[in-house]
Amino acid sequence: RSLDMKFMFEPLLDGTVDEMVVNIKRNSKKFGFGGVAKMGMGVLPSELVIAEHIRLGSSSVIISRSFHMKSETIEDFKAQNFEHEIRKLKQQISIAKDRNISQIYNDKINLHVAIGKIIGVYSETTN
Repeated sequence: RSLDMKFMFEPLLDGTVDEMVVNIKRNSKKFGFGGVAKMGMGVLPSELVIAEHIRLGSSSVIISRSFHMKSETIEDFKAQNFEHEIRKLKQQISIAKDRNISQIYNDKINLHVAIGKIIGVYSETTN
């Protein structure tokens, strides 16, 4: 909250992360950011988050609480079919890596619009 932002992915909208990535890559460091929900879930669509990780060259991501679906015991956690969800995540990563430049650009725009809607910059009719 020290940046006075409303949403954890807002630094993707204003270019903060892009600027940081330039410096990180200049120093040959690995990086990751934010988190990702199960595919098809999340306030911000997980597919767009993965697409942005790939665009920026991120090498890691934290998986969100949606992966354990409020499990209270290890048995509840195991019942979530974690391995299946990780396979879906890896499949989405592969899809994101195979995009062409136009798809990458469209995904970035869609990410910005989605973040803007979440923080109230765009209305539902703006696109």
